[in-house]
Amino acid sequence: MFKKILVAVFPLLCFSFVSPAASPVEGGEMADLCYEITLKGEHRIHVKLVYMPVDRDSTVFVYGEPLFGGQKDISKCLMGVKAEAPAKIKADWPQRRLTVYYKGKKPVTIEYDIADEGRKDKDAKSELYRPVIQKDYLYCHGINLFLRPLFRSARGEIVQSVRWLNKPPYPVFFSYDPANKGDKLYAGDVNDFMFCLLTGAKNLSVDNIKIGNTAVSVVLNAGSRPDENRKTVNEYIKRYYHSIMHFWNDEEPARFSFVLQPFLCSVQDIGGMAFDNGFVAKYSVSGGLILNDDRIFTISHEIGHRWIGGDGINAGINNLWFTEGFNDYVTYYVLLSSKLITPDKFLKEFNARTMQSHYGSSVKNIPNAKVFDNFWKLGDCNRLPYRRGCLFAFWLDNRIAMATGGKKDIRDFLLALDKLCKKKETGYVFTKADFVKTASEYVPADIIDQSYDRYIMAGDPILFTSKMLMPFYGISYRGSIPGLVIKDKKAFSKRFELNLR
Repeated sequence: MFKKILVAVFPLLCFSFVSPAASPVEGGEMADLCYEITLKGEHRIHVKLVYMPVDRDSTVFVYGEPLFGGQKDISKCLMGVKAEAPAKIKADWPQRRLTVYYKGKKPVTIEYDIADEGRKDKDAKSELYRPVIQKDYLYCHGINLFLRPLFRSARGEIVQSVRWLNKPPYPVFFSYDPANKGDKLYAGDVNDFMFCLLTGAKNLSVDNIKIGNTAVSVVLNAGSRPDENRKTVNEYIKRYYHSIMHFWNDEEPARFSFVLQPFLCSVQDIGGMAFDNGFVAKYSVSGGLILNDDRIFTISHEIGHRWIGGDGINAGINNLWFTEGFNDYVTYYVLLSSKLITPDKFLKEFNARTMQSHYGSSVKNIPNAKVFDNFWKLGDCNRLPYRRGCLFAFWLDNRIAMATGGKKDIRDFLLALDKLCKKKETGYVFTKADFVKTASEYVPADIIDQSYDRYIMAGDPILFTSKMLMPFYGISYRGSIPGLVIKDKKAFSKRFELNLR
C-alpha cells in the first residue's frame, strides 16, 4: 500500500565558495558541528553547517534512515548540497551518504536545503516521518534535518550547536531544548539532535507540567476547541503519566515532550511515534475533541516507549513482539490501574484489537525472523508483532500470577528485566537468555524457554484455555477464535489496584 517508486532524479551537487562562520558555545569553545538554520520561503529550510574536522582527511555524513518509517526515498528531501572549496563532496544517494573530503583540520562549510515535497496525497506515514514545511506549519525530525557524522577517530562527546537565523513567524517547539523559542543558540551532544522533534504552528500552545521528577511539555495544535482540548489533554497526561511512572518505580529526574497535532491530509484517525524523551501523535480533525477512548490507547502506548524500546528495555529491531506487544499489554495494565478505562472497555478492546484480530489473521503464523520484512506495508503485517507480543505478555502475566499465588505478576518480571539491562552498557539489547533467566524466577525455565521458541520465534498461536488463566478469567471460542471473559469483575479490578504498588 505504501510502496514508493524511487525516482532517478536526485538532489544536485555543486561546489562553490561559502565563508565559514562557526559559532562558539558556552565557555568560548567551538562546537564540532555548528548549524545555522533559515526558513527559506514557504516549503524549504536552508541549513549551513560549519564542521570542525574530527578526522583529518574526510568524513562521512548520513542523511535520514529508512528504518525510520520505511522512508527509503528520504534523500529526495535533501537538495542543493554544496561545500566550500577546496573541500569536495562525493554522494552515494542509495545509501544516503555524503563523503566530504578536505585537507587538515580547518573549518569546512557545507550548505543544503531541506524541502517539503508539497505532495497533496500525503498519507499518515509520510506526515509522521517526513518534513512538512508550510506557510503556517513546521514539522521535522532531527534525523531529517541534520547530517549524522560517522567518525573513524575515537572521541568522547561530539558537540553540536544550533542557531536559527530566520525562525518561523509563529510559535515553535524544539524537543532538544523546550525552553528555546528559536531566539538563542543551543549546544549539546550530537546524538541528542538525531531523534528530536522540531515543530511549530500559528496556534501552537506549550504547557509545562511537573509530574514527580519529570518535566513534561504538553505541545498542542489544538484545533477548533483549544481551551477544552488543552484542559482535557493536560488532565489526562497528569493522570496517566503519574500512573506509568509508578508502574516503573521511576523517580529519576527527566524531561518528556508530549506532542499532539492534526493530520493535514491523511484520513487516518490517529497515528503516533516515539522519539528521544517524547512522542508525537497526529489525529484526524473530524470531531472537536482530541481525546476519546480509541485515541487514548494509542497515545498511552506511545508514552510507554520511554520505558520499553529506545533507551528503555530494548529487544532490538528484530524483536518488535516485545517493543510493541509487551508495550501494548503494559498500556492496558496502566490504563486499568489509573481507571482511565473500565473492565468492560478493556474486555471489548482486548478481544477486538488483539485476540480476534490475531487469530483471524492470515499472517499469524509468520515466524519472528520474517516479521520485519513486510512491517512497513502496514495492515496485518504491521500489527502482527503488537498482537503476538501482547498475547504472550498476557500469557506470561497469568503464568507468573498462578505460580506465585497472586503475589507476583508481569510488573515484577519487567522491573527485574529492567534492572538487569541497566547493569549493562548503554543501549544494551537483551537476549533470549536474559528473558528466560529473569522469568524463571517465577515460572520454571524449561516452560519459558519452550514457550518463547514456540509462541514467539516459530509464531504458533497460543491455544488459550481457562485453566491457563487466573480464576476471574474465562475463555470462550467462536470457531477457532478465542474470546476473553471476565467472570468476576470485582476480583479483576482489585487485582490491578493491588498490583500497582
